[in-house]
Amino acid sequence: MSVITLILILYFSTPLKDHIQISTLVSFLIEIKGNPYAPIIYVIIYMVAVAFALPGIPLTLISGPLFGLWWGTLLVLIGANLGAQITFLISRYLGKDVVEKLIRTDGFVYKISNKVKENGLMVMLYIRILPIFPYNVINYLMGMTPIKYRDYTLGSILGMIPGTFIFVYLSTTATNIKDNPLGIVIPIILFLLLAIGSKLVNKKQNILNPKEFN
Repeated sequence: MSVITLILILYFSTPLKDHIQISTLVSFLIEIKGNPYAPIIYVIIYMVAVAFALPGIPLTLISGPLFGLWWGTLLVLIGANLGAQITFLISRYLGKDVVEKLIRTDGFVYKISNKVKENGLMVMLYIRILPIFPYNVINYLMGMTPIKYRDYTLGSILGMIPGTFIFVYLSTTATNIKDNPLGIVIPIILFLLLAIGSKLVNKKQNILNPKEFN
């Protein structure tokens, strides 16, 4: 039985399901706004949410109104990456037998394993820069590949910075849209530029070619 399955069973078959819900966590964070320990609590909550594969976008968006643009961005990066390390290590060291079986029998896992073995850092950078890839799935999936821990960690941290900044900027300016009408337009433009730029780099460097995984 895979590690992901075990975590899902733990979540859905115990009282944890009633307490660890993204809406509940967001509401709690709003309630403790102004608490001197709120940043630490936020990081811990984000880390736990990632470990239980809860959607991170709501937590990312709430960071702007709670902590401001710069602190919000930093706290998201810390919480999300700590959670990513935990899930990666769980997948790698507790699911070794499952991983080896998947690599032998699953064509997609086999191909992605070879790709990250050759160029793990660039693959992680590309995956993290574009937040269209499911964050939690990637964490567990990369633990099932031979990617170097250094490449996974560095690629995750650096790759998440642009997208995280855009989302936090969006949530920060959206709360005061009347005084800053470009608050929504600018993040959209930045995201489009980021997407186009990363696509061009991927095409030139052949980091991840979707045709290879058909």
